[in-house]
Amino acid sequence: MYSIAEKRYKSIKERAFKSFLELYLTKVYLTNKDLKSTSGEGVKEFSYDDIDIPRCLRVYQLPSDKSLFEEEPVKNLDTAYDNWFEINLIKKYKEIFETKKIIDWEVFRPL
Repeated sequence: MYSIAEKRYKSIKERAFKSFLELYLTKVYLTNKDLKSTSGEGVKEFSYDDIDIPRCLRVYQLPSDKSLFEEEPVKNLDTAYDNWFEINLIKKYKEIFETKKIIDWEVFRPL
């Protein structure tokens, strides 16, 4: 039973991290029009109750073809994501997320 629960936990954790990081990157992009100011400290401070989350979610969910946000094509944000992931190691961001933003296995696991 635990192996199924552990697999589920790991899957949820991976998806949650990916979504959280992309929302954080979206917030940074919407604020600065680039992703140069990303930092581990920024990830620590960013939370799901951030005032800009609704705005970030609207942009994050738009298709990249011809959609616009704030007079800018979504594909510009997608390109910024791609460039950011090419030059940044996400390991430090993942470690921060796993220690500060998600419940531990001990809390999640079945009794």
